[in-house]
Amino acid sequence: MENNYLVLFSNVNDGMALYQAMQETGMPCTVSFSPKKVEAVCGITVRFQGADQVSAVYDLAQSKDIAIKEIIEDEGDA
Repeated sequence: MENNYLVLFSNVNDGMALYQAMQETGMPCTVSFSPKKVEAVCGITVRFQGADQVSAVYDLAQSKDIAIKEIIEDEGDA
């Protein structure tokens, strides 16, 4: 089973912009509330699956001028 990853943002607008961009390019993803263990983020995360997608997500965000705070592996103990 592939691991899940969470994209963290400083603001909701960047989170929703990345979600929309990923949907438009056919990258499977969901929007969810930020886990309680993650501090100093806007309150939402974009979740996707597969370590092989991490670079693609960073590249997509950069091409759309979307600021990503960090991408972390979802440990599932939110």
